[in-house]
Amino acid sequence: MLEGLWHAVQKKFTKIALRKLTKELPRDEFDALEVWETVHKVLVCWPGEGLDLLAARVVLNRIRERFPNASLTLLALPGVGASAPTEIEAEMITVRREDLSFFGIPRKNFCKNFYDRGFDLVVDLSPRFEPLAAYFCLSSKAPLRLGFAGPLVDQVYNFQVSPRSDRLGIDRYRVLARYIG
Repeated sequence: MLEGLWHAVQKKFTKIALRKLTKELPRDEFDALEVWETVHKVLVCWPGEGLDLLAARVVLNRIRERFPNASLTLLALPGVGASAPTEIEAEMITVRREDLSFFGIPRKNFCKNFYDRGFDLVVDLSPRFEPLAAYFCLSSKAPLRLGFAGPLVDQVYNFQVSPRSDRLGIDRYRVLARYIG
């Protein structure tokens, strides 16, 4: 019970840090179509929930088909571990507990690792708003950030996919995969 309460407190602090980060980052104007056609580096925030791990593979396969020459990096949040796929050629970055502050906020030196890589596209596969995944997506400073629509996402994702409310599990990811192309 105490661990659940502490996780809720960490989530709240991460949301606060996320709001602060959205105010700090400049809003650059860019041609989304031009960037979309020349994607070289893709970061995928891998979801940390049971069935969605399997369903999200649909999107991962579509990303690989759509951008065959792009380097692909998977970001596994705490608790995901070995659940992320290994059969697709991609670099795996696992966020460990020590990469987060006491309050669950990513440490600055860990985030610097992302924006130094120059990602063109970040895709958050979390089916519901996950402040930690959103923080990493935003701190990557990628011009294209794609995720599911929901509360608090307007400042994080500049492209949002909103499946019908009756779509669950793999159907949500099929909608996202169609959006990618």
